[in-house]
Amino acid sequence: MRNLMTHTPGFEDVGEGLFLLSEDKMLTLEQYLKTYLPARVFPAGEIMAYSNYATGLAGYLVELISEMEFADYIEENIFQDLAMNNSTFRQPLPENIAENLG
Repeated sequence: MRNLMTHTPGFEDVGEGLFLLSEDKMLTLEQYLKTYLPARVFPAGEIMAYSNYATGLAGYLVELISEMEFADYIEENIFQDLAMNNSTFRQPLPENIAENLG
């Protein structure tokens, strides 16, 4: 976990599957992590390099430990407490947030 949170997991960073235009092609966090497992290109703990995969893996650990979807957990335990009413991790955006993007 330390390596994930300090950006030193050693994973390559690949953008494949991150940006989709169709809602029906979106994967759950678990599906994404299992489908797009990156190669380890550096020894863990040695080289600092941002990794979208590692950040997703940290989010998935939140899901497993809390037994809640990541977006639900963040809304309930962070966004609500901080009155962040226009923040979300949900995709596609909820209507109440999407309507404010104009």
